[in-house]
Amino acid sequence: MNKLNSQLRYIVILIILFSSSALYSKNNDLLILKNYEDSLNICFNSMANSKLDKDRIDANENILRIFRKILVNKNTFDYSFDSLKYVGIFRSIDNKLKIYNWNVPYNDGSNKYFGFIQYYSKKNKQYLYELLDNSEEIENPEYSVLSNKNWYGALYYSILENKYRGKTYYTLYK
Repeated sequence: MNKLNSQLRYIVILIILFSSSALYSKNNDLLILKNYEDSLNICFNSMANSKLDKDRIDANENILRIFRKILVNKNTFDYSFDSLKYVGIFRSIDNKLKIYNWNVPYNDGSNKYFGFIQYYSKKNKQYLYELLDNSEEIENPEYSVLSNKNWYGALYYSILENKYRGKTYYTLYK
């Protein structure tokens, strides 16, 4: 399995190196995003097929590294990433929020959850928030107000929008 991880790291590093210089070039964006999507598929497949927790954790670190690098690119908001099998990606009805969400299953039956939120403001600015699973520490999560740094990790599949006093609030559904 170490040989597989070495090959995986090598492939991911090569793709990142070859596409980094042109990441913000409009002519190459779709090709570059497709290359990153292919890298993510390799990492997610490695994680899904690994027998050892350490190998799953290593694959997930590569996934996080890739997402952190590419999701700052505005074009990823409209890119579907439709070939990714092991990550849930969905949008709010008003198309201002996009969620990326997945888990790492461990051999003891537990899971750790990961995700990102992309948000577009009215001023056409994009914000990226990494979701940090803190579910083990959160008592009574159904009554808690949480943030991306104190997130109740789970696999979420949809977003409920609520408007209150002119502001929109989003709630994730499991």
